Amino acid sequence: MRGVFILSLLMLAAWLRVDKARASIIVGKHDWDDGTLQGWSEDQQWVSLANPGSGGIGNSGYLQITLAATATGENEPGAEWWALTTVPASSLFAGNWAGKWVAFNFRAENAQPEYVQIRWKSTGNNNVWRATVFDSEDSTMPVQQWTELTTPRFTNYLDWDYGGGSQEQFVNDLASIDWIGVFIWRSAETLQQFGLDEVRLMVPEPGEITLLTGAALSAFLALRRKLRTASNNTTP
Repeated sequence: MRGVFILSLLMLAAWLRVDKARASIIVGKHDWDDGTLQGWSEDQQWVSLANPGSGGIGNSGYLQITLAATATGENEPGAEWWALTTVPASSLFAGNWAGKWVAFNFRAENAQPEYVQIRWKSTGNNNVWRATVFDSEDSTMPVQQWTELTTPRFTNYLDWDYGGGSQEQFVNDLASIDWIGVFIWRSAETLQQFGLDEVRLMVPEPGEITLLTGAALSAFLALRRKLRTASNNTTP
């Protein structure tokens, strides 16, 4: 009995570690192949957006994000070291985002960024949830190459916490996302250029969900039988 219980837990752990790209369905996608910006925008005057029409995945269009050079230092007032490029969440999926995740291709043209995050905000409040998908302190990013980045699933608020959230708040916010975007913190004062392509909202394939459900159910039933047996053995 104990072996069945342990096997079920191992199945569950294996599912949680499965490569998301192997068992997933694309719910929504932006690829910029049509030559437009596809609704993505910037509010910062030092950031400009363009679609070069080529150079992306498959040599098609992509979203080019350019941060103008700044003469100020990183810690001086007015230092413009960041960009937040956003799009209405409904353009990818108009519904609850719980259990899904975002995958996309990112390109550093002349210097790797300091870090990259995916950020999003609900329609009901001003909370901006965020997950770091690249950090130069932990890894390196080659320049002039496309690198695939992936967020955690929209499941645990700790993976997206902004410093003051809760699981209940996170779940409620997922039901009505206003916008989602890519936040870039650059690594130098010089002009820096980045690319974004093949942004996908992903969901597990039904077979993957079935595997998780089966593993969890097997673990629960095995544990219940074990507890029942133990109770019977200790009954006078």
